[in-house]
Amino acid sequence: MELPEHLQHAAEAELGETAERRSASLAELKQLVAENSSSAGLAPAGAIKALLAATADTGLTTEEVLLQHLCARKFNVAKAFEAPSLRAAFLQEYPDLSKDVAGSEFLQVYGRGLVRVLPSTDAAGRRIISIRPSNMTEVPVDPLLIRWQVFVMSRLARDPAFQVHGVVLVGNFDSVKLTDAKFMAGQLRHGRLRLMMHYIRSCAPARIGGIFIVNQPKFIGIVWGLMSLFMGSKIRKRVPFLGNNLQALHEAIPPANLPPELGGSLQQADPLEWLQQQIEQQAEEQRAAEEGRAKHAADVDCLRSFVIADEEDASMELGGAEEASNDGCSVAGAADGDGENL
Repeated sequence: MELPEHLQHAAEAELGETAERRSASLAELKQLVAENSSSAGLAPAGAIKALLAATADTGLTTEEVLLQHLCARKFNVAKAFEAPSLRAAFLQEYPDLSKDVAGSEFLQVYGRGLVRVLPSTDAAGRRIISIRPSNMTEVPVDPLLIRWQVFVMSRLARDPAFQVHGVVLVGNFDSVKLTDAKFMAGQLRHGRLRLMMHYIRSCAPARIGGIFIVNQPKFIGIVWGLMSLFMGSKIRKRVPFLGNNLQALHEAIPPANLPPELGGSLQQADPLEWLQQQIEQQAEEQRAAEEGRAKHAADVDCLRSFVIADEEDASMELGGAEEASNDGCSVAGAADGDGENL
């Protein structure tokens, strides 16, 4: 699981990660999981192990899952342990928001540009997720947006570059109507936005480097004021409201890495490319998991047949020994009888 060479220097500078610290922290975190005791009592017994078991069909090892959380918490082992505890508790408490999440669910919202993972990074190497919430009321976003959040963070976390650099979000509020704002406020009242903030802040194996808000109308400030109540102070400080000042956005993200609606020149032949890749990868992972389960079942059956055969052989040997013993007794008895008759 060694990092590619071009990421090693960045990992040490941004995360304090070295090969020695990586190995020691992973061993310490695995020990905490083995002991299965959350220091803050934030997850029920066995929750982390259940989380690791739930990732089995994705082709990830235990070490890979734990390493994602270590990177997201800059190798602070205590925080890296609590994050998957909270994530496991979230998955257990809200299975409708997190169970069996598949990329094919998001073709509609992704195709409309409501959410999108760009094939580029900002100046610091962080992946870019664009959010364009106009016409949000026309798509079934509840509970789809939270499921999307679970999906996109877990898929991106597989990328070593994402683990090192993190992600930035760009919210483009052009064409957002008052009805959209009312809808978002309604979602907040129903607790959905609170859950979204909780997951991304405390559960996801990801580092949020910043959230840029552009082209926002004045009434968005009301919704934001409520949303920010569920954010940590560090995140709130990383959310500049830029309005129409796209030049300020371009200072953080090169225009060549942004689409035209954000004042950039990035052209994508297929805007669905990233999502389609994830759908194909998930299908391959599912096939591999099914093959693995089938092989395991075949191995178990094979082992069982060997055990049965050994038991039958042992039984036959025992039966043969008993027959030989009985024959010996009969011969001895006959000899004794003959002797008595003599």
